[in-house]
Amino acid sequence: MTEYGTTPGHLYTAETAAAFTRQMADEVHDPCSMAIGLKIGLAEMGLIRHLSAEPGPEGWLITLTLRLTSPGCQYFYFFRESLEARIGAHPEVASVEILWDQTFDWTPDDFAPSAREKIDARQRRMIRITPRV
Repeated sequence: MTEYGTTPGHLYTAETAAAFTRQMADEVHDPCSMAIGLKIGLAEMGLIRHLSAEPGPEGWLITLTLRLTSPGCQYFYFFRESLEARIGAHPEVASVEILWDQTFDWTPDDFAPSAREKIDARQRRMIRITPRV
């Protein structure tokens, strides 16, 4: 995958625009995962319901639909603001629309393999440091 970091890559195709968007989504970390000492991005969490990257006359039109893990999750507005700022900063992106899918069907099975590896590694570390009685 193209790295976009501090020197943005060109978004020549819908595929590269979508890859860039997913990368930016993974730079927004889920606050609940951070509370347990992990940095799991929104794409890794499986929170992206739909992603559209369409070319427009002035640049890419990005639409991202997010789902939340539970009805009690209060972070949609934080996610939206963070994603709009990160994705919209790319010079080839003309607009960013972040929508909320109100279907609450997320489960831990939706974690990406990279997120599952982080969780499993943390659990292994916790088992090693747990004192035995």
